[in-house]
Amino acid sequence: MPTVLLIIVLFSGCTIGNTRFVFGEAVNREIVFDMGNYGDCDKQKATVYLLIAKAEYEKIFGEDVWQMQIENMSMEEFVKNNTLSELLQRESMSALAENEGIELSEEQLKVLFDATDELYESIDENLLEGIGITKQDIEGVFRARLLSGLIFDEIAATVNMEISDSEAKVITVQYVRLDESYESDDTTFAELFSGDEVTEADICRGELEEKMSKEAETMVFALEEGEISDIIIVGNERYIFKSVSAYDADKTEKNKKVMLEQRRQDAFMAAYKEFMDSTDYKTNDKVWDTLVIADFDGVSFGGFYDICDKYGI
Repeated sequence: MPTVLLIIVLFSGCTIGNTRFVFGEAVNREIVFDMGNYGDCDKQKATVYLLIAKAEYEKIFGEDVWQMQIENMSMEEFVKNNTLSELLQRESMSALAENEGIELSEEQLKVLFDATDELYESIDENLLEGIGITKQDIEGVFRARLLSGLIFDEIAATVNMEISDSEAKVITVQYVRLDESYESDDTTFAELFSGDEVTEADICRGELEEKMSKEAETMVFALEEGEISDIIIVGNERYIFKSVSAYDADKTEKNKKVMLEQRRQDAFMAAYKEFMDSTDYKTNDKVWDTLVIADFDGVSFGGFYDICDKYGI
């Protein structure tokens, strides 16, 4: 009798929520993202990415989130699009890291294995077996996250860390968009900058050059506190600026950090683009489209990001 019952359980399948898990069948590991010699991401590993996203959206918006519409598409379509983008980026960054010879240290490997064990053991083993996900699939997602972080840091470390006060300078100004009929003798500057039309703003280097002209930026950044600019003409519009603060030290320091991070991002993206342009990769939308979030009702990877925070991944 026990033998007969075991055979029935192994081959008859099991239904939990809206999901039917079939045990005892060989798992068909179809490829979602193929990078040739640099490896691939199969359907099971892609499912891990999707279930992590599923858990996060349900945590924030509740389990009824899948009834919502966003940006003229279903929430499922929106989440799947974002998840696929993250999957492609993480997996390709991981491949770039390995191509550059980056390997996990013994300490990082321990972190990887501990994090994998913790997430794997938090989920019903029968659920994972039913959808064909193994501990190796979960480990692969953590590994890609670790390696993508390492390659970003290595490339970003090559950028020039020095940013001068002049480059990062932040000023505070007030400005008024002038009526076409305005003449400089019509009103005093005090009246001009006391009306409801006045706007106050912090401005960084490059912003006025981009939105107006290099000459406009040079003029406004040369103003001392309280000074007023000449009329600046931009197309059919005219503006006049007044300096409130010619240099804000705190905001300038904060801007240095923003600029440095942008440099790091730019350096990485240049290397990443070069790598991807030289790589023969492809995605298999037909396999990805077979993954339907509703089919995984009752399966949760909700502890993923907590574990990432815990282990610094």
